[in-house]
Amino acid sequence: MRRRALAVLGHHRGQTLPQLAALFAVRYATVHGWVQAWHRAGLAGLAEGRRAGRPPKLAPAAQKK
Repeated sequence: MRRRALAVLGHHRGQTLPQLAALFAVRYATVHGWVQAWHRAGLAGLAEGRRAGRPPKLAPAAQKK
């Protein structure tokens, strides 16, 4: 989340999206998505979301153990 916030701050201060993408070693589309999420939802938009992947095999009760 910190990296996303720093990118949004850099954009606010005048850095371009390509500059920020190079600085953070991510694609242009990634930085663009971070800035758009900030505009849509503010700080909450920069929080890490769910990731794709295989669902857990264990039941939620067994995971807590």
